[in-house]
Amino acid sequence: MDVPEGDHLSPSAEHILTSSGRDVVFRLPAKRTAASLARERTRHVLQRWAIDGELRDNVLLVASELTANAVEHGTSDGGNVLVAMTLGATLRVEVTDGDFLRKPALSVPGMHADRGRGLLLTDALTTAWGVTLYPPLGKVVWADFALPESTGRIP
Repeated sequence: MDVPEGDHLSPSAEHILTSSGRDVVFRLPAKRTAASLARERTRHVLQRWAIDGELRDNVLLVASELTANAVEHGTSDGGNVLVAMTLGATLRVEVTDGDFLRKPALSVPGMHADRGRGLLLTDALTTAWGVTLYPPLGKVVWADFALPESTGRIP
């Protein structure tokens, strides 16, 4: 099963940069709406890859959390966020922003805090995650998801 080229990926494919059977990259404006756009586009990719159920839900949550973090902490006004997805031995989601000075770190928010749980969720829902810095260009926060036996065997 291959993912069709860009214009078949989603109703708003103008932000798709590349698309092949196993790799998709899309650019989003660094605005408050970026997390919901990431979730929408990720949902379309996962549907094409026949990924559903709990794995789909976890990937959607992590993709939107990492995108929201990139917009809030890693971009300046007018910047962009890149979201890349790769289907291989694992399913990897990568979110790139322009801030190479701050490396996200796992922390535990206070009991009454209404934010700050994105990386905790990422840590709980993925098999691995991390940050790769690319000074002076920015950073990539990535998350890997284990695939069920029947998934990820794209020829």
